[in-house]
Order: sequence, then structure tokens, then C-alpha cells
Amino acid sequence: MRKPLASVPVIATAAVLLAGVTAIGAASAHPDAGSTDGRPAMSFATLEQHALKLGIRPSELKIEYGLAEIEGRDADGRKVEIKLDARTGATLRREFDD
Repeated sequence: MRKPLASVPVIATAAVLLAGVTAIGAASAHPDAGSTDGRPAMSFATLEQHALKLGIRPSELKIEYGLAEIEGRDADGRKVEIKLDARTGATLRREFDD
């Protein structure tokens, strides 16, 4: 028995969409997603060392889309959140939560 021809394009379209969604998900999960200069983002170990140099005891580290975020406490015990360029380590924003 032959399959109706109308179902063939639907199956092909679904396969292409699934492949595209999978590729987008994989790219967005990568810390270098959205990189325009090709330089890799710093590692979590490097980010932690950078936080300590800034006087922050990190409790949470995130690297995503070329940005790094450090949450922790400073030497005075205040909660602080710092946003950095994940490639250069340049501080983009510092906020105190207390």
C-alpha cells in the first residue's frame, strides 16, 4: 500500500524543524554562543579566581551568551552581584542586594 503524497512533505518539514531546534538548543547551551570575536569565554575556575581577586566570595557563577555573572558576598558580608564580559573579565555592572 502506498503512502499518500501529502504526508511526505509534512514528515520532511518536521524533520528539518526538529534538526533546527536541536541545533539552536545546542548553540544556546554553549557558553560561547553569540560570540562575534571567536575568543572563548573564561572557565568557571578562572571566573572563581577572578571573583576572589575582586574581593567576592562567590556562591553562584554563571556563564552565558558572552556574559559572566558572579553572586556572592564581599569582605563586609554584603550580598553582591557582578556582571562581567566572559572573555575579557571587564566588569560591566556591580550591584549590592542588601
